[in-house]
Amino acid sequence: MPFTITKSIPARERWTRVCDVKQGATYAFTASGRWQDWKINEDANGYDRTWLRPFAGLRTMPKAQWFALIGSIDQDTDTAFLIGASYPSWTAPKTGVLYCCANDIPIMYWNNSGAVELTCTEL
Repeated sequence: MPFTITKSIPARERWTRVCDVKQGATYAFTASGRWQDWKINEDANGYDRTWLRPFAGLRTMPKAQWFALIGSIDQDTDTAFLIGASYPSWTAPKTGVLYCCANDIPIMYWNNSGAVELTCTEL
């Protein structure tokens, strides 16, 4: 049965459990609100800073911007995908638990604050 769920995704948490997803099912995502990486206030689309580029490869999802909202099945970075402020149609590649977080370096979540509200709808 299709569902809609809204969860707060705190910037300080490495992974936040959102919901169960089923292989082959399609989901839509929207995110609102702002969170902070140290003193940089951003929305779920994240940001880029030239001086941080040498560290980009250390992020959970290296090709996505800093603090972009990302998702992953069972905290497996091989399934990581960019959600940002909106992702209208994502098909789950496998069954598991969807987790989300701000795209940051795994040991650097301690200096983050705020949260974005994520709404996930099974289509």
